[in-house]
Amino acid sequence: PCRLPENLYAKEVQMLVSDNDPYIKVEEAENMANHYEIPLKTIKDAGHINADSGYGKWELIEKLVLDRS
Repeated sequence: PCRLPENLYAKEVQMLVSDNDPYIKVEEAENMANHYEIPLKTIKDAGHINADSGYGKWELIEKLVLDRS
């Protein structure tokens, strides 16, 4: 587990985690989301969610952002 920063400033936050990410357990992500009181979505079998894993344009992210505007 990493130390949680206390100097985060964002107007809106949405946290996403994969249930099989090799770098963070869902429980750690849940603790972080609870600590910061932010919503968390768990995505099944997405692995580590980043560009190097093959994620390009992601419709879920686009929808989350555009629905807020």
